[in-house]
Amino acid sequence: MGYQKQYNLFFFAAEIGFVLLLLAAVVVTVKGETHTECGVAQTAFGMCVPYVMGQDPHLSAQCCQGVQSVRSLATTPQSHKAICQCLRLLMLSLGNIDSARAAALSSQCGASTSVIPTTLSFDCTKLA
Repeated sequence: MGYQKQYNLFFFAAEIGFVLLLLAAVVVTVKGETHTECGVAQTAFGMCVPYVMGQDPHLSAQCCQGVQSVRSLATTPQSHKAICQCLRLLMLSLGNIDSARAAALSSQCGASTSVIPTTLSFDCTKLA
């Protein structure tokens, strides 16, 4: 195996490891909260984390199922704001997100919802 192939294989493995580490961080973040709406929303949205962070080039069916689940949790104006804030805090803990990907999630998944923050500075209090 040539040096370049070993080099590429090493970085591919490192990227996979990073994505797994991010998913583990999501699991740790929501551990103990899974019975609250916030915990359920974070768990459902966890499948979108690699995509929203730009680590996964393709939107997965599991992510879209998570977006649908998040949408179904937000049934009142108060729950819209609370779930949005919960997801924004999750995104803040992760650090870097691709705002364009986050903004397109609901339309790409066919789930009309405004509870998914599109930036780290998204103001969830303005949701109706």
